[in-house]
Amino acid sequence: MKPAGSILKGAIVDMDGTILETTRYWQRIPVEYVVSKGRVPSPTLVQELASLEVPGSAHHLKAAYGLEETEEQIVRELYATIRNVYVEKATMLPLAREVLALLRKQGRRLALFTASEVMAATAAMMRNGVLQCFDLIINTAETGFTKDDPRAYFEVLRRLGTTAESTVILEDAAYAVVGARKTGMRVIMPSEFPQLLGMQ
Repeated sequence: MKPAGSILKGAIVDMDGTILETTRYWQRIPVEYVVSKGRVPSPTLVQELASLEVPGSAHHLKAAYGLEETEEQIVRELYATIRNVYVEKATMLPLAREVLALLRKQGRRLALFTASEVMAATAAMMRNGVLQCFDLIINTAETGFTKDDPRAYFEVLRRLGTTAESTVILEDAAYAVVGARKTGMRVIMPSEFPQLLGMQ
């Protein structure tokens, strides 16, 4: 039980590229998907999708390559491909475990906030032994907003039960950092982890 009058602190933690080493898989999968449909991917496809989450990527792929599949089907197929990565391959990024431990030591409630499937995220956290660090796992689909929209973070904040003033956001993707900073909450990027841990 927290002392009367104390402020409950929180942290909203991104998964892919922030604490989990999965960015390279996400960059490769759309390219391989386009090839599997008999199309030739653009040399700049990875850059074209950098600020898009899976539904947006599906829309782009269908429009750019004239795919016969519906956008919903493309979403399902992309998620199905990455699911195995989370269950069997994804590993923690350097210092991620230490940062999660520090946040818990600070008495913060932690929300894992991802654009990926909650089921896959849960499996990845369990596989890496850090599931117990999180009080909440939520994805962008549940908020109704993508991460470039600050309303996505405010919905996570509401569910987490902490205030913006007492909550930090850990995020790596440039488009998401833009949305996160619009909330007024402090944003911490992975490049700042050594400083956060007092290593430099």
